[in-house]
Amino acid sequence: MRRDFFRAGDFVLPLDGIRALDVSKVVEHEVTVEHDRGTFVLTGADAIEVVMLVKPSALEGRRLRWVRGAWATHNILGHPLMQVLAWLGRPRLGIRVHDRTTPRPQTGW
Repeated sequence: MRRDFFRAGDFVLPLDGIRALDVSKVVEHEVTVEHDRGTFVLTGADAIEVVMLVKPSALEGRRLRWVRGAWATHNILGHPLMQVLAWLGRPRLGIRVHDRTTPRPQTGW
């Protein structure tokens, strides 16, 4: 039997323990998860990932249009460049490239 998990801070928890998701602040990359083991406020990539795992359609709509493609540059350029720089002995520069390609939430809605 396969179980899917998500990251909540220092914990890795099973998806099947989720009772509710509050996605009212997903534009700011923040999601509140009510889980059998407690309530967790997820931010950044962890927030988007749990929504994608549980209910991807919650990211649809005009306000979240940018989320659908926002990670493309990061995934296509940021991760490979980070790896190449690490191979070349420049891991700190690789992490800077990675972090600079991470999308930031749009504000002013």
